[in-house]
Amino acid sequence: FLLIKGGDYASLVKAGIERLKFFDKHMPGAKEWGNQVACGERDKHPACWFREQTFEQGEKLLVEGIIAEPVIFLLRTGAVELRRTWRPRDNPAWRLGLTPLVSNKHPPNLQHPGEYVRKQLRTGDDIAYILCDTMDEGASFCSLSALPMPGPEPFSVVVTSPTCTVFSASSRGLRQLLANDLQTMRTALVTDMRSRFKDLEEKWPGAFQVHIRGFTP
Repeated sequence: FLLIKGGDYASLVKAGIERLKFFDKHMPGAKEWGNQVACGERDKHPACWFREQTFEQGEKLLVEGIIAEPVIFLLRTGAVELRRTWRPRDNPAWRLGLTPLVSNKHPPNLQHPGEYVRKQLRTGDDIAYILCDTMDEGASFCSLSALPMPGPEPFSVVVTSPTCTVFSASSRGLRQLLANDLQTMRTALVTDMRSRFKDLEEKWPGAFQVHIRGFTP
């Protein structure tokens, strides 16, 4: 038998309730999820399929130019920035696309290609970028493949607060969601993404045109 002290049990229950309330308040389409579970209309709250993770300042949740797995994020605490490099050739992912495992001066260790790729991506941390958006508690976003849409990520999502706690559901979790719930999320996320693209193009004409971006001073 597992014995849990009354105070510890109460804390766990409270934390679980707060988690569900957070989803009901911030996740698109989730307003009535908690009530539906309480009334027996749902077996499980969709929040069950999201896992909680904490990231440090400077870590990237998504990387521009990389094709990411399907994943939806909900920011619980902290803040992130959506960034896009000034020039495509400054983006490490773009360079890796041309010469993925080639380096004239320092041949990569092909026994550990993943570390080589991570090192190349980290070299792009100090390059000039366009600040596309800032998001904090309660904001949601996703990879393109979660919509689903093909292609590499248009932005890097970088943690700017000392720490950032997020709820995320990858492809395994997303498959557990009801079709209507997932569609509602996708509709809201697509609307936000379109608005973000439009605002960026108006503020930085040519931001999505490589032949123009390549000559941006």
